Amino acid sequence: MIKGGFTVDLKGFLTAVEIHRLRVKANQQAALEDIADHVLGAAKDRAPFKEGILTENIEGVVEQDAAIVRVPENAPAAGYAVPMHEGTYQLG
Repeated sequence: MIKGGFTVDLKGFLTAVEIHRLRVKANQQAALEDIADHVLGAAKDRAPFKEGILTENIEGVVEQDAAIVRVPENAPAAGYAVPMHEGTYQLG
């Protein structure tokens, strides 16, 4: 047995760590949403807009800690979104 030993209560420390972890997670989510919004705007600015279907179908989301800008598979513009992106789609 150690004479004059001390005890440490880590409950307060662990609570503070958990609060900080939650703040970091919330800040990360907010940053990813800002990134998705920014890239979404840039993608829509670069889409041909005479018909507007492709521009309307582009969406920005945050999934699994990633900002994603996409045209969903079931969107009306899905059939020509990839060829348009790759520069192989022939505009009317």
